[in-house]
Parts: sequence; C-alpha cells; structure tokens
Amino acid sequence: MGGGQAVHDGSERRRGQDLHRLPGGERIWLGNTNLVEKRYQVYFFGVLTHVAQVLIFFLLGLLVTPVQLPAVLLPALAIMAFLTLAARPLVCAVLLLPFRAPWGQIGVTAWAGLRGAASIVFAISAVLSGIDMQYDLFNLVFCVVLLSMAIQGTLLPWVAGRLSMTDQSADVGKTFTDYQEES
Repeated sequence: MGGGQAVHDGSERRRGQDLHRLPGGERIWLGNTNLVEKRYQVYFFGVLTHVAQVLIFFLLGLLVTPVQLPAVLLPALAIMAFLTLAARPLVCAVLLLPFRAPWGQIGVTAWAGLRGAASIVFAISAVLSGIDMQYDLFNLVFCVVLLSMAIQGTLLPWVAGRLSMTDQSADVGKTFTDYQEES
C-alpha cells in the first residue's frame, strides 16, 4: 500500500493521508489536510454546539422538581464525593498509566472528569425504564451534576496549579477556535 497505489475499496494513501474517491472521481482528503474555509466551519460548528447545549440544559431543567432537591442533597453530596475522591481518580489512573501519563495529568483529568448533560440523559433513560427507587433518580443525578460543576469547576484552577499543570506564559482565554485559526 505505497504512495499512490489504489486499494480495493476505492481509497489510496498519499504521504500519510487517506484519500477516498467519490462517485465521479472526486476526492475527499482526511487527516492533516487544510480544509477550505476551515475557520468558518469551526465557528459554525462551535455556535451549533453551544446552541445545542443551551437547548438541552433548558429542556432538562424543565424536568427538575426544585421542591424535591433538598431530599436528595445529602445522597448527592455523598455520591459526588465518592466519584471525585475515589472512583474517578482510580479509573483515570488505570486508563492513563499504561500510556505513561504524568501523575499531574492524571490528577487534573480525574478532577475535571465528565459531568453534565450526558449523565442527566442517562438518568432520564433509567427513570423511563420504570424501576422503583428510594429517591427520584433524575433529581438525584441533577443535584450531583450541579454540585460537581460548582465544587470541582470552581476549584479546577487551584487543583491544576497545585499539580503543576499550568503554564504561566499561556493565554488562559484561548479557545479551541483560536488554535484552529493558527493551523
């Protein structure tokens, strides 16, 4: 499969990039190829992502019963503490140590772990399954997510600093879009 040799599926390799032939002989380049108007595509998909996030959090917020949140506050705090201090660090260590990741990166990854809409959507699917539970699972997960974002999100810069994972010369306001414009 050397440079320029055709492959049975209509693909070919050229300098480490995949070329796929479309009907009519047109090609799509995948990999580290410059995309036409890449900057505008990044902005478009960035805006689309933000609109989708706002929409899903708005819709999920409509499902919360605020009066029931105090009843799940203590269990939610216990779950969040377990996830933050035990489960997530253990999983991050098991997954990242084979790649020889530094302990600082493992610590920041564990502290800044996934939270948000995905957890809440999974809770909705569990609630819709009709299983009887002691607590309202949706409110419990919603409370865990809010506590996690408030506590871990607030302390993330401090934790990153304590683990020597900050670059004092870097622009912390730089976003994914800014990096895309440089490439």
